[in-house]
Parts: sequence; C-alpha cells; structure tokens
Amino acid sequence: MSNVVLAITGGSGAIYAVRLLHVLTARGTDVELTVSDAGTAVIRQELGWEIDAADPDVSRFWPDATEGARN
Repeated sequence: MSNVVLAITGGSGAIYAVRLLHVLTARGTDVELTVSDAGTAVIRQELGWEIDAADPDVSRFWPDATEGARN
C-alpha cells in the first residue's frame, strides 16, 4: 500500500487537490492531509467550504473520504 502526504497551500486550484484526495483514497492509498491557513482561505473562496487548518475534516470534502485518509 502506498502512503502519500497531500498538502493544500494557498495556491489556486483547491478543486484539483480535492479530486486528487478522492482518487488516492478510492484506490486505497493512505493519505496524510495537511492544509495551511492560506489553503483554507483558498478552499473557502473557491469552493465555499469552511475548514479548520489545524484539524481538516476530510468528510467535509465528501462523505466517504474518511476511508484511507487521515488529518
């Protein structure tokens, strides 16, 4: 099984990070997710989601995201 660290930063394109998280977890990859404060601002602006950078809740991205993903 693969292990991946996914960091969402302040760059534009949060939807791509969300899609990557979905694809990786769907194929059974163990993903460690980290989101910077700037990343939360981009997610808020681009996707309209409120998340906590200190404890990003992956279920916020989609309901079945908790399988294989950690905060």
